[in-house]
Amino acid sequence: MGIDRKALENVIIDMENVMKNVSEKMQAINAAQNAFATIESIRPGAIPQETKVLLAELKVDLMDIQDAQEEMAIGGTNL
Repeated sequence: MGIDRKALENVIIDMENVMKNVSEKMQAINAAQNAFATIESIRPGAIPQETKVLLAELKVDLMDIQDAQEEMAIGGTNL
């Protein structure tokens, strides 16, 4: 019983799409954090601390996901 090459290719494509989605989410978080900084430079305290903390925690979670994806890619299979 051999490995289904097409199924393996589909899994790799799916993983690439997930990696792209995580990257897009990171860009959105960075944009939000930049917007928060701009808003607070004009009106200090305008963004609730809880909102900033939650966003930072989400960013750390996404960074962990990116690290795991990179480790999987390094140990991945070449077609």
